[in-house]
Amino acid sequence: MTNIYQGEQFIDSRGKVDFYNTFDLSEIKRVYYITPEKGLVRAWQGHKAEKKWFLVVQGAFEVQVCKVEQWNPLLITKRELFNLTEDNRIILEVSGGSLNGFKSLEKYSKLMVFSNFSLEESKSDDIRFNINDLDWEL
Repeated sequence: MTNIYQGEQFIDSRGKVDFYNTFDLSEIKRVYYITPEKGLVRAWQGHKAEKKWFLVVQGAFEVQVCKVEQWNPLLITKRELFNLTEDNRIILEVSGGSLNGFKSLEKYSKLMVFSNFSLEESKSDDIRFNINDLDWEL
């Protein structure tokens, strides 16, 4: 359902370099950024097949991922919570067959999202639920 890629950092007199050498970009077809208002919850979106990867480039986010056993009616069998920040240098992989949602914890937080589907492929695999269909609070 999820996988973590831990980034590393090198610091010297010239500044900082963050790197993610264990993250294989060969599956990636598109990249985009999301910059929501602080405290805004964007949930629930899912995909039966598409994979997503999330990297916080600024600020902090709470990310929730739910393993879906059945889409209609919705049956969730596992739920995970991740606190991602620009400082912990984590790329979170979310596999197909999952719902996800996230909340910005700081003003000006920015989330980079990678996808293994083109926009057209993603649209045909996109499944959305209302925030009230599944409580945000665990």
